[in-house]
Amino acid sequence: MVYSKLIIDQKYRNTNNWKLPEDEFNKIFKRFKDGKGIQNVQGFRWKSKYSGSTNINDAAFIVIVTNFNEKEWPDQLDYETGIFTYFGDNRKGGSDLHSTLGNEYLKNTFDLIHLHNNRYDIAPILLFQSIKEHKHYMKFLGLLAPGAADVLPIEDLIAVWRVEKVNRFQNYRSIFTILKEAEIDLKWLDDICQGVNPVSSIYCPKSWKVWVDENVYTPLECETTKSIRKLKEQTRNPEEQDIINEILDLTDREFEFAAKEILKLTDPHLFDLEVTRSVKDKGIDIIGKYKIGYKEYSYCLRAIGEAKRWRKKGVNSKEFLRLISRMTKDTIAFFVTTSYFGEAPQKEIIEDDRPIILICGKDIANILMDKNLAGKGYEKELKEWLEKIKTESKIQDQKSY
Repeated sequence: MVYSKLIIDQKYRNTNNWKLPEDEFNKIFKRFKDGKGIQNVQGFRWKSKYSGSTNINDAAFIVIVTNFNEKEWPDQLDYETGIFTYFGDNRKGGSDLHSTLGNEYLKNTFDLIHLHNNRYDIAPILLFQSIKEHKHYMKFLGLLAPGAADVLPIEDLIAVWRVEKVNRFQNYRSIFTILKEAEIDLKWLDDICQGVNPVSSIYCPKSWKVWVDENVYTPLECETTKSIRKLKEQTRNPEEQDIINEILDLTDREFEFAAKEILKLTDPHLFDLEVTRSVKDKGIDIIGKYKIGYKEYSYCLRAIGEAKRWRKKGVNSKEFLRLISRMTKDTIAFFVTTSYFGEAPQKEIIEDDRPIILICGKDIANILMDKNLAGKGYEKELKEWLEKIKTESKIQDQKSY
């Protein structure tokens, strides 16, 4: 099949060989005059404006491929806002921040925007997700513009530190906006590859032209609907299970303190979190506040939480009754468990539109891995984190008597 457009959310078969009849992705990028196509491994790939050039700054357009599965480098797409967070390609220790082509591109691109107010010379960026569903596909997620309307210039490209064994190194965390385009005409890419500036082509998407000419972002925003997570979606892989096994060695009381720390890791707007006294908790394990707004223009909601350290038993409707009974109109609630949530209580929460956040065992493991507190290579950090929790629990309960 010969494609004339890239369609948002469409999956294109990827065999890594454009010669195979079933291949779709590689054939799309084989259409240009030089016939060389592009590479399609994860990270930055590009099509050069000049024959033989390997310089990413000569790119006619850029392709970013992500799989959203790297725990230490968690690329994220917020479908509601259209904001895409991408980590650069300096992902191993022992090298300089700008030693990779991808990070060099990020620096130069954001410099063009912020130091030179020049969007005219920025190459369009196409975002794909690498997906394996028995066969390999590339899902087109959209056209990216560097930066975002509500993100300050000092926040859209940040060098973050990571540790690999005993070596510290830096990588970029960058912010992009998916522009509101349902499809991209491949004739636009043809024009760019032939030296036509992106905004000068008659096939240029309107949102790209508006961004370049007026510095106005038109994001592809989506209204998300809450859905019930099946047991399969909450089932842990071996690495996640190993982390939960360590946490299960805590006592029920100690897990309440662990749940409090996990909540802190999920959202900086949660503060003043405290674990209630075990003998007088009135059905609530954790209390605190959730701040919305900015400085003096803010308001604090009441935050409450329930924690269940369970091995196999799932959390069902009756376990939510005490939590729901303690909720008022200005309350946001959290339920944290090492186990999983049944479908019935999830359905009730969605139907009643209750502000209750559910964190299952799989979520706990991933939260800790995202924060470099657990997982392969971070066994020491997890043990230290658990020891601090045990100590806090012991000290707090000694004060209560």
